[in-house]
Amino acid sequence: MRPVNGQPATEAPSGTSVALVFGGPLPAKQAAEIKKLLQPVLDFEKHSATELFVDTLPKEMQEAIKEKKAVVGMDRDMVLLAKGRPDNKERESKDGVEREDWIYGKPPGTITFVIFEADKVVQVKELYAGLQ
Repeated sequence: MRPVNGQPATEAPSGTSVALVFGGPLPAKQAAEIKKLLQPVLDFEKHSATELFVDTLPKEMQEAIKEKKAVVGMDRDMVLLAKGRPDNKERESKDGVEREDWIYGKPPGTITFVIFEADKVVQVKELYAGLQ
């Protein structure tokens, strides 16, 4: 068998390792102390891609996402961050305008309609629906 890249197979290890070497016995250390020792080579303060994305948004969008609310002007990714996947979607085209409704919730209870035209939210409606 040959590797897909066409190069001969090797037994060479891959990846990276970091070793902290001390000159003698070491008393027990707390995790925070170990992190401080590793700080020159590892950044323990990095955020996820989602957190970095949210930090680039205007303050009102950041607040809406934190409050789990959709607001006019959001795109689909922002709504997914704020509310998650919808329970239902409906699509229609009227006068050449594509419209998509994302529907959150089920009766009985509050149902939220997030209405997109193109890729932006143009309207958010919340209604209470009973069993009838």
